[in-house]
Amino acid sequence: MIRTSDIKWLENLNNNHTHGKNILAKIRGLKEFSGPQKRYLENALVGYKEFFDSVHTNSTIESQVEALNKYKKLIHGYDFSAQSKFHSSILEEFSHKF
Repeated sequence: MIRTSDIKWLENLNNNHTHGKNILAKIRGLKEFSGPQKRYLENALVGYKEFFDSVHTNSTIESQVEALNKYKKLIHGYDFSAQSKFHSSILEEFSHKF
């Protein structure tokens, strides 16, 4: 379940967090998505927060890449169109870190 506090957290991200902003846009448009896509977003949000925390607290590039790969594996089968940039925004955001 997506809570109001989760939405507030996403809203407070800066523009370098393109994937977080992408998730927020999809949450705001939930009426457009089917049941499975809603569950994808709920799971993605949990995974994204873990990825975000790990990337911003781990000092080694290896641990950051491990967090990236874990998150990418979690959302691998999520069915969003390529136009939505859901998957590509992960790498875009990660690259802003460097």
